[in-house]
Amino acid sequence: MKKKLIGGVIVLVLVMSMLSMSGCKLIQGEYYIEYISCRASRDLVRDLSFFYFKASVVSTNQVSGKIIDWYVKIYNEADEEILLINMDDYETSGLNLQVARMPIQGYYSGSFTMITDPAFPGDMFNGETPAKVLIRMNIQDMNDYETELAFAGTIAFEEITE
Repeated sequence: MKKKLIGGVIVLVLVMSMLSMSGCKLIQGEYYIEYISCRASRDLVRDLSFFYFKASVVSTNQVSGKIIDWYVKIYNEADEEILLINMDDYETSGLNLQVARMPIQGYYSGSFTMITDPAFPGDMFNGETPAKVLIRMNIQDMNDYETELAFAGTIAFEEITE
């Protein structure tokens, strides 16, 4: 009886050690930015400017995650940076920016949205014409892995002169 018990314990310990070395690792989330939508306008008559940005983030392996860090850069047609907005200072920038981050839920897209609300008094683009946008974000998945994503796109810009 003792030999069977000892043999059973040894087999159990071996099986447990094999499982811990191979099959029990938590998988890392894999993400990509599916699309971005960006609009901006400058109203010279009312001296206001407006900015709207939305990015959709998708998990390719159904691992949920959340956006933990981000920045958005706006460029003119000559690829010169005209505005940098980041997570650390968007609230104190004075640009009236409202930001919403929706988590990536397994089978559903998450999102990152930014809008001037209300419109910014003055010209937030300092006389430049915004043409391109770049977003870079860090995602932390439910297993505590981090992934960095980036995506560039164009800005639909309108200038109101009358």
